[in-house]
Amino acid sequence: TWAPDGSALVTASYDRTARVWSAGDWSCLSILTGHTQGVWACAWAPDGSTLVTASSDRTARVWSAGDWSCLRTLTGHTGTVRGCAWAPDGSALVTTSYDKTARVWSAGDWSCVRTLDGHTAEVMACAWAPDGSALVTTSIDRTAKVWSAGDWSCLRTLTGHTQWVTACAWAPDGSALAIVSSDNRTALVWSDA
Repeated sequence: TWAPDGSALVTASYDRTARVWSAGDWSCLSILTGHTQGVWACAWAPDGSTLVTASSDRTARVWSAGDWSCLRTLTGHTGTVRGCAWAPDGSALVTTSYDKTARVWSAGDWSCVRTLDGHTAEVMACAWAPDGSALVTTSIDRTAKVWSAGDWSCLRTLTGHTQWVTACAWAPDGSALAIVSSDNRTALVWSDA
């Protein structure tokens, strides 16, 4: 994933690390170590000051983009942490897990402020609406769920895929939501999601 200012790229690896690469000369700026199993995903905070990594070791780690030190290890999931995404304003972070939940973390004190538990199978990915008003999660249960970022209620369950729903992305203006599945290499695009 790219740094917000485009100066660096971070890659996640099953070798239990994430690597930070300079976008100028593609040199490796840092190797982030500490996870005890593979790293599935990473995401920069909107202001570029921190980075989060998600791992099979059932944790997410928050890293300083200044010295690349680990600021916090987020614990509480009981399965692989598969995805992560920052709220557009940087006030919260969401992690998704094979424990069938997504967790919402406060970026102020890193406490878990909500566990979203509406899926019936592993939760694969998540994405915030561009205005921060909603969050979507995708799951092996063949659904995507849209959650209110106000009270964290499930606003809508999106169905139609016959296999795992593996990825999601909002249109930049928030008017549409693309949901990707492993069924027959399809994506469903939803408006008014």
